[in-house]
Amino acid sequence: MRHHPSRYTPRRPWQPLSDAEWSAFSPYLHTTPDPVGAALADLPLAPLPLAPADPPAPRRPSGRPSGRPSGRPSGRPPGRPLAAPRHRLDAILRHATSGQPWHALPAEYGKPDTVSRHFRRLARAGLFHRLLPVLADPRACPPALAGIAHWLLRAARLAVRLLPVSFIALIRRLGLLTALPGPPWMLPDPDLSETLQNAVRTLMDHHRDNPLAAPRGLFGLLGKLLATAGGRRHVPRCLHPA
Repeated sequence: MRHHPSRYTPRRPWQPLSDAEWSAFSPYLHTTPDPVGAALADLPLAPLPLAPADPPAPRRPSGRPSGRPSGRPSGRPPGRPLAAPRHRLDAILRHATSGQPWHALPAEYGKPDTVSRHFRRLARAGLFHRLLPVLADPRACPPALAGIAHWLLRAARLAVRLLPVSFIALIRRLGLLTALPGPPWMLPDPDLSETLQNAVRTLMDHHRDNPLAAPRGLFGLLGKLLATAGGRRHVPRCLHPA
């Protein structure tokens, strides 16, 4: 993968997705972009039929049913309707751009735990691995998708906690600094770490027979560079990109 120039995306206040923005984003919810499936996702779901009513319970001589307490409906109630994917994505992007905890989401989006669980499923299913390369390429990115790039990259920043360190390497290579949870120099750099490890291995092999011939302080310097490539253990919140 070629490296892209590093950049921050312009900030944009959150608002619900427009039809054009949702149409540009929805194909990436699937492993293989499927515009037809994305269009079908917006269609209203047909209501589920109710289960047939239970047969009447035998009556006691007193006239009261013996098999079911009085006042209980005889038919099984329908299940809870599924949340629309677009509505749930609005909740995720609103949370990602607000910087507030999940439980601060308005009640209109449903239970915060449900929304956060849906976000984790999307992240682990590879949503951002499919989306970020498109956002990094202005020629391939549709204008409607580019318009919500800041929101999507803020959501990708949350996914950094859920995904392996190779995801940070992908963000660095694509140059999407908005998706990093801090300044680049404070975060792990897997590519630099691999380069330094190869350099240390080469020097160790070269000076195996005579370690004292190595320049003074060389290995200490390489050790510090390796520690820097590993990133800081904690990045202050005040240093997170806006």
